[in-house]
Amino acid sequence: MSYEFDGLDALERKLEEMKSLEAVKQCVAKNTKNMGSLAQTTVPVRTGNLKNSMTTQVSDFEGEISFDGCNYAKYVEYGTRKMYGRFYLKKAFDMTKEQFKNDMEGLVR
Repeated sequence: MSYEFDGLDALERKLEEMKSLEAVKQCVAKNTKNMGSLAQTTVPVRTGNLKNSMTTQVSDFEGEISFDGCNYAKYVEYGTRKMYGRFYLKKAFDMTKEQFKNDMEGLVR
């Protein structure tokens, strides 16, 4: 008596694809958290409200840094007519992007 299964190659490919997608999600999460940490170290601190309101959120393939209860974060980042921007998020992004690129390339190999 023997059993034969057809389509196992397709199942195996699908499982490998799912495993690699999970690795991509982990890569996005790791780099989002790194960027959030770097942004917290470079953010200007006067009262601490801006720094303390910063949160990072990750869902599937997206990472987000948000400021809950701090409506002036964009003015500190980009500046106004009378104040230069501090670009703390851009600096954190620039410091993180190369590592993210390397991590993603490592997943493809």
